[in-house]
Amino acid sequence: CYPWGKEDRELLQWYRALGAVRAGCSALREGDFLPLRAQGGFFCFMRRDETSALACAVNRSEESQTFRLPEGWEKARLPLGGALGENGLLTVPSCSAVIALR
Repeated sequence: CYPWGKEDRELLQWYRALGAVRAGCSALREGDFLPLRAQGGFFCFMRRDETSALACAVNRSEESQTFRLPEGWEKARLPLGGALGENGLLTVPSCSAVIALR
């Protein structure tokens, strides 16, 4: 039964942000799929087309993971989670996912 009036606002906000990424990123509709890393509980892939690119990293492990995004991603925007350090070093917290847009 849906919890009308008692919704998890944080979860709703996350899904709204995810929907906005999907609507605004043509690479998700038409782009190439490029796996970047799959190791243990960590998986990262990229979707890209002529006008946009998206990197998605999923961390199922109990520890945060770091991953260096390819060259040119140093100033990527992170609409959902994580942290982007110097030289495109992406930090993905445990049991979470991060999306980076370029």
